[in-house]
Amino acid sequence: MSGAALIACQDDESGLFDPVNDGLAFPEGVSTGGTSSLRPIVVGGADAEVEKEASFYAPVVSGKYLWSVNPDTNKVVRVHAESLAIDLMQGGHEPTYLAVLPEGATPGGAVVLNVRSGDASIFLRGSSPEELLPVQNFAVQEGASSWAIGKGGKFAIAWSDAREKLLDRLDGYQDITVFSFGGESITTKSLSVGFRPNQVVISQDETRAYVVSQPGISIIALSESPEIEGEIFLPDLAEGARRDVSITPDGKYALVSTSGSAKILVVDLKTEKTVSLNMPSIVTDLDLSKDGSVAVAVSRPITSASDNLGGASAMEDAQSVIGLLPIDKIFDDPSSFELVYTDEFVGSTVVADDGSQILLFTNGIKSSLLLILETETKKFRSLDLRGPLQAAFISQDARFAVALMSPPSGSTKKGAFALIPLEKDASARIQGTDAPLQFVSISASTGHALITTRATTESQGATYFTNYPKQQVDKIVLPSTPLSTGIVPQAKKAFISQQHPEGRLTFIDLPSGEDETLTGFELSGRVVQ
Repeated sequence: MSGAALIACQDDESGLFDPVNDGLAFPEGVSTGGTSSLRPIVVGGADAEVEKEASFYAPVVSGKYLWSVNPDTNKVVRVHAESLAIDLMQGGHEPTYLAVLPEGATPGGAVVLNVRSGDASIFLRGSSPEELLPVQNFAVQEGASSWAIGKGGKFAIAWSDAREKLLDRLDGYQDITVFSFGGESITTKSLSVGFRPNQVVISQDETRAYVVSQPGISIIALSESPEIEGEIFLPDLAEGARRDVSITPDGKYALVSTSGSAKILVVDLKTEKTVSLNMPSIVTDLDLSKDGSVAVAVSRPITSASDNLGGASAMEDAQSVIGLLPIDKIFDDPSSFELVYTDEFVGSTVVADDGSQILLFTNGIKSSLLLILETETKKFRSLDLRGPLQAAFISQDARFAVALMSPPSGSTKKGAFALIPLEKDASARIQGTDAPLQFVSISASTGHALITTRATTESQGATYFTNYPKQQVDKIVLPSTPLSTGIVPQAKKAFISQQHPEGRLTFIDLPSGEDETLTGFELSGRVVQ
């Protein structure tokens, strides 16, 4: 396997975290908002909040199958997680960017972008889950490095993310390729979008796609012959500023925040009309629930004069403010959102898929505080996770969460994580690790999380296998450097792919915790124990 493969999971139950690429130096009671001993003292202002959750990518899992690629050998591998049967297929030249094609318009399969040959390989399933149709290859634009896949598999978009740096630094990365699927029929069309896109979203009904770029949002009408339907230009960014755009699943609205601003812009993507609302001070994070019911905006305490942007007088001194924005009302009534105050210092948020639970913390300063806000009651729970928070994740069913921390001062550990109950007021399970954290995978349906560390000159890579609600943590030392990790809920298996010239996978049986390592399956499609 190759570490170049960053791949996405169909059921969103897994994730990948790469602190190396993020530049991290990794050496985890009910509160009504009163001041606590965890409250940090900020001198001279805090650093910007860092959205480290965005650096998590999920391995490709489709039903009981695991898909993987090896850019070094040009191989694409499909593994049946229960039987461990191997299908070894030929990709293009340097297959790298892989995604699952869900069942719907086709029986399902996988798509991969081949970096060196400038094309995409399409692997469709046949009439039975075991059968694979002959691979089909289609030309794509130069520098293609990302996929957006429709929920029903009718459309897929191969786009070029400038952050991958596959083209010249002056290139606009504006070409995309739209794939249309119907049974075994596949057609493609090339389109041009805004300068340097950074996000592509396909609406749930697959009638529109939205491409977020530096100038604004390109709207694509998806049909037998996809076309650019319009372009919404957003306010210009000041030098060094960043823009955060969230698009609702139905494709009706876009919510836009800009670093250094207290304003949130709500855009009707059909009429192109906009309304704006103001938080008490600058918005440090804006997150949208997966079901599109609520958006959460955070304004942390004012730490410098530049944070005080009009309206700050409405906020009590040294309080954080959480704005709850009801998506079904906020456009027609921009004043319909609710503000919740806390004396704790928070600047980042993670929202449950259904909007029922909200995690609040900061990584702009060293703080071990995690707040849990229940949306319905507006009550806070406060947890001291003993180490500075870096990132947090909520299971799909909002029963538990995983937080990643740096070790506290004086600790000999290189990383730490916490398993946190959300459905009840109970203590978190905190675990130190012997190496920096690298990958995280969470499965709501099985109640497991897999936290994997990097291999270093001082320590082998290892995975920490956790079980909720038992709060049990078991450590499994890996035979070689981990490259990705994930969970296959339908097969009740977890896996860790590892660096090896002939392919290596370690599988963990979720009910028993027993592990098995397969090595050499790229030799001829057979497994060598």
